[in-house]
Amino acid sequence: MVLKATVKIDSKVAADKIRKSLKQRIIDSGVLEAIANHVIKQIRAKNFTALKDTTIEWRRRIASTNPTHPKYSAQKSNLTLTGEFLDSIVSEIIKKDLLVKIYPTGEHPGYFTKKGSVTPKKAVSNQEILERQLSLGRNPLKITGTVRREIIEIIKKKL
Repeated sequence: MVLKATVKIDSKVAADKIRKSLKQRIIDSGVLEAIANHVIKQIRAKNFTALKDTTIEWRRRIASTNPTHPKYSAQKSNLTLTGEFLDSIVSEIIKKDLLVKIYPTGEHPGYFTKKGSVTPKKAVSNQEILERQLSLGRNPLKITGTVRREIIEIIKKKL
């Protein structure tokens, strides 16, 4: 007679434990920072719609009285004047799910003008800046299939 031992595994409990363990491993390994940095790099490389002449002139005026990011260009919209909006982008894992959420955080201060005042007068949330970009037909956080595959490769290398 062969004795057998059987153990019933509650799949929901096991799945939750595995998910929790993997989530912590992702957080500890620096994957989230690597994903955010990769997305920022992709945004800077995007070709957004051409800027109007008035916008180009405004960008030049603002750049003359404010520090600019090394990737700044008056003629090209790559969401980089000072770089603060893109630098605010973070990624996190949403609750129990292993979904990665990528979004801007914080506020963007106004720009100094030649007269020494600040425009706009108060800081604007980076979420509002994102919404403005969406209203202009620009989706800087749109993740293409290529970027999605690259993110998967980042995760594989880090884990």
